[in-house]
Amino acid sequence: MAVGFPVVLNYLVPMVIATPRFAGRPAGLSPARVGALVLAAVAGFALGPGARAETPPDWDPVTPAELAETHSPTDPDAAAEVLAWKFAVDDRNLTQERKVSEYVRYKVYDPARAVDITRISALNTTVENYKVAEVTIHGRLTLPDGTSRELGKDSIHERPLQSRGSEETLAQRLIGNEGTTINEQFVTVEGLQPNSVLEFQIDSTLHQHASLIHNLQKVNLPVRHAECTVYLYQGDEFNGSAFIVNLSHVPLTQSFDKGRATLRMTADHLPALVDEPFSPSVNSRSVTVFCDEQSTHFRNRHAINPTLAVPSDGPWAPVAAKAALLVEDATTRPPDVVASTARKVTAGAASETEKARRIHDFVHELYVRFTRSPAGSREMVSQFNSAPLDRVLAFDQYLQTPIFRDDFVWLELAMDRALDLEARAVLLPDRRVMPFDERLHSGLFLSAPAAQIRADGNWRLSLSDVPDLLPFGWLPWRFQNRSALVVQSGKQEFAPVPPEPAGNSVIENTGDFRLEPDGSLSGHGRRRLTGEPAILLRPRARNATLARFEQSMARRMKTEYPAAEITVTAVTGLTDPEAPLAFEYDLKWPDYATATKTRLIFRPSVFHGQIPSPFTAGTRKNAIEFPYHWRELDDISLQLPSGYALESPSAPPSAAVENVLVYKVSIGPLARENEIFLRRDFTSELGEAAAGAYPAVKNWYDQVAQSDLHELVLAKAKTAAAGASP
Repeated sequence: MAVGFPVVLNYLVPMVIATPRFAGRPAGLSPARVGALVLAAVAGFALGPGARAETPPDWDPVTPAELAETHSPTDPDAAAEVLAWKFAVDDRNLTQERKVSEYVRYKVYDPARAVDITRISALNTTVENYKVAEVTIHGRLTLPDGTSRELGKDSIHERPLQSRGSEETLAQRLIGNEGTTINEQFVTVEGLQPNSVLEFQIDSTLHQHASLIHNLQKVNLPVRHAECTVYLYQGDEFNGSAFIVNLSHVPLTQSFDKGRATLRMTADHLPALVDEPFSPSVNSRSVTVFCDEQSTHFRNRHAINPTLAVPSDGPWAPVAAKAALLVEDATTRPPDVVASTARKVTAGAASETEKARRIHDFVHELYVRFTRSPAGSREMVSQFNSAPLDRVLAFDQYLQTPIFRDDFVWLELAMDRALDLEARAVLLPDRRVMPFDERLHSGLFLSAPAAQIRADGNWRLSLSDVPDLLPFGWLPWRFQNRSALVVQSGKQEFAPVPPEPAGNSVIENTGDFRLEPDGSLSGHGRRRLTGEPAILLRPRARNATLARFEQSMARRMKTEYPAAEITVTAVTGLTDPEAPLAFEYDLKWPDYATATKTRLIFRPSVFHGQIPSPFTAGTRKNAIEFPYHWRELDDISLQLPSGYALESPSAPPSAAVENVLVYKVSIGPLARENEIFLRRDFTSELGEAAAGAYPAVKNWYDQVAQSDLHELVLAKAKTAAAGASP
C-alpha cells in the first residue's frame, strides 16, 4: 500500500514559509510568483546555502581535542556531528529585508556516510528582475593533522535549474509559474578524510516579508551545541515576534532582553531527528523557533490600530477580529453586479446546497482564468487592501487594479449573501507546518481563509481560490482533522473540521487478466478514485489535458509495476471534481509468475502483490500520522492457463483492529472453468497514533502485506494434487 502526499521541506537548517494571506508582499508579484520565491528559499535553506564567497571571514581555531575525537559521545554510530551551530535572524530592518546568518561546524567521522553535508547548495532566485534572496557562503576544511584550506572559487559550481522552463520540468511542476530564474550554486568538498572538521559561514538576505521556521535539531545528526538569536523589529508598522516550540522535551535555555528586543535560545546535546515513514511534521517533534511578523496598520475605512479585542474575548480573538475588518471592508455593500451575477449563476437551482455549489464552481473557474491572465501576473496577497468586487468579476477589464487572491473568497461570500445564504469566513491551519495548537497564538498557524456556508441546515466549507479541482464542501487533507477559526469581531470561536470518512476517499481497482504458461500476465485494468486520492492525482485546472494525464498515469503506474508495460486507453472525470476520476489501461507483464517445467508460482493479488509493509523497523521513535482516511477495493478475475490446476489451494487470512483498520480478502473459483477471483477490501480510519502504538500498527500492516504477498501454485494437470477450491 502506498499513499503519496506532499512533504514540507523544513528539515535541517532554516525554513522560510509563506505567511498567512494577511501579510504584505512586494507589489507586482503574484502569489504563484511569491510561492516560487518562497519555495526557492526553502529549497536552498533546506539543503544548506551555496557559495558566493569573496572576502574570507575570520574563523575560530579548531582545537586539538576536536580533531582527536573519533566518534560522537551522544551517538557513537553517527557518521557526523554538529559541534557548534549558531543561527541569527536580524529583523531590525524588517520593512526592507530580513538578514539571516548561520555558522555551523561539523565533525565528520565517516565521509562515505555523510554525503548530505559534503555537497552544499543554494538557490539564488530572481522573479521578474526582483531579487528574492541573496545568499553567500564561506567554507573551511580542517584535516585531522591540523592543516586547513578555504573552500574557494574552485569549489563553487553553478547551473540553471529553471529559466522560463517548460511545465514538464521538475521545477515548473513544483513551482508552477513562469518568468522565474533559479540558479543553483553548490560547493563540492573534496579530500575529506575521517575525523575532519568542516565549517560553513552563511549570510542570507531575504527581500520579502516572510515567516521563518528554524529547527534546532538535525535529521540523522546529533547537535552538541546550538544557539539561536532573534533581533526583533521595533518600528511602527510591524511588530516582529518570535517564540519556540519545545515539544521534544530537551533542555533549552531562553532569555529575552526587552530593551534591545533580543531573544536568545541555547541548547546542548540535542539528539538527531529520526525520519520515519508517516511521521508528523518535523516542527511538531523538534525544538523549533518560529519568527512571525505581526502587522498593526490597516489602510481601510477603519481607524488605524483599532481595539480589536479585549482579554476576555479569548487569545485568538485579535486574529479573528483583524481578519473580520478586511472581510467587512470587502463585502459590505457590494455592487449590484455581484447580486445579479449570483442570481444568474444559480438560476433554476432547486436547493440552497445547489446554489452554493454553483457559486463555488463559478468563483473557482473565475480564479483559474485570472491566474492565467495578465492581471493574474500582478496578483498580490495583502492585509491592507481588497479590490472592488465588480472589478474582480471583470478583472480582464481592469489591468491596472491590484487583484488579491483572497478577493475571490470575499467574492464568494458576497454572492452567497446576496442570495440570503448565511455565509462567513474562517481561517484554516495547515498540518504540513505543524498540528494546530491553540496555545500558540499567532496568525502564522492559520494560513488559509475559506468560506463557510450554511446550506439546507448544514455548514459547508469552500476553497475557491486554489488551483486544485475541489468538490464543493471538500477541504484538502492538510486542512482536515483540525479546527477553523471563525472570522468575527469580539469573540473567539472555533469550528470543527473533522476528517472525511474512509468511504469518501476510495481507490477501486478492477481487472480481467490472463496468466500464460510462460508466466506472463496480460489483460485490462480499471482504476476509479474518489475524494482525496482523486484530488491528489487529478491535475490542477490549468494542466488538465487528456494527453498529459494519460502520460502521467502511465509513468505513475510504471513505478507501481516496474516490470509491466502500461498503456492508458480511456479517462473520465478529468475536469469534473464532483465526478470520480477513472481511467482504464492495458497491462502486459512478462515473468509475472515463476515458471518451472511443471509449475507456475504466482500472486493472485495483482494490484498489491508487489508492495511490502511501509513499516519495516522493529522500533519507532515518532508518532504515526496518516494524511487522510481511505479505502481500497480490488476485484480481480484471473484466467488460468489450460492444462494447469491449483495445487494445494489456499486463501490468505483477513485482519482487523476493531473498526479502525480493516482488511478482508477472499479467493475462489468463478463459475467459468479454470478461472479464479480475488476480492480485497482495505479500510483505514486511523489518522494518528502514538509511538507506543507502533507494535500494534506494524503487526497489522505486516499481516496485510503477508496476505497480499500470498502465493498460489499451478501444476500441470497430470501432477496436480487433489484438493478443495480456495
